[in-house]
Amino acid sequence: MKNKANSFIIQTNHLTRQDTMQPVDQHKLMLIDRDEFNRRIDHIKSQMAEPGIPALLISDNANKYYVTGRVFDGYVYIPLEGPVIFFIRRPVELEGDGVVYIRKPEDIASSIGLNVPEAIGLELDVLPYSTATRLKNIFPESELKNASGVMRRARAVKTPAQIDMIRHSGIKHVHVYSRIQHIFQSGMTDMELQVEIERVSRLEGCLGQFRISGDSMELYMGNVLVGDNADAPSPYDFAMGGAGLDPSLPVGACGTPIKPGNTVMVDMNGN
Repeated sequence: MKNKANSFIIQTNHLTRQDTMQPVDQHKLMLIDRDEFNRRIDHIKSQMAEPGIPALLISDNANKYYVTGRVFDGYVYIPLEGPVIFFIRRPVELEGDGVVYIRKPEDIASSIGLNVPEAIGLELDVLPYSTATRLKNIFPESELKNASGVMRRARAVKTPAQIDMIRHSGIKHVHVYSRIQHIFQSGMTDMELQVEIERVSRLEGCLGQFRISGDSMELYMGNVLVGDNADAPSPYDFAMGGAGLDPSLPVGACGTPIKPGNTVMVDMNGN
């Protein structure tokens, strides 16, 4: 183990709030409280030990959100021993424990003190080859390991705060689905019905954007299938297919008019 520099500075901010998932200040890094943060880091570290990953560098947006409660341009460095470090490019107003600003990934090794790990874990299932190679070159003496499974297994164990969020989201889903029969009007197409469902969902607080972990999965806010369109094959790995509106996105509603006797299947998401 070699030390690249002598030390680094950790800025400390004390975060206190009633709701663990609500922001204290838009300029703070952490949008989850300290106890929730520690629980999630403990989940990650418990999964790092068995495959022999002494440190991992997180760059995937969904995983950064899991650790901090926000998405930012940068990386999260999690060693088995020592503090978590947040390497941030932007936004530049963020503050918090272990925040270090960088201009490029190569600054990770040169700007602060890091003990070079024997192995470094990267999210190789989702990283482009060029990005993974560039990040690996930051740690030339470290063995490269795939940490995608580490993050999947850690995130699979939900904390009480996450369970509360899922329950709250479920209540909003119930509100949306209870209104579907009332927003339907005779003569609508499947796409027109889907647009109205999306509108109701957005007004309930849905963010609209969905992250899907899978190369053959692309979708917007959900899927409405009417009649024979449910039999249209799709190249995507979804339980519900459909031809879609265009070959560039061959899944879901295709503009079919909804007629008496048609089966209508609704699988709409909300976040």
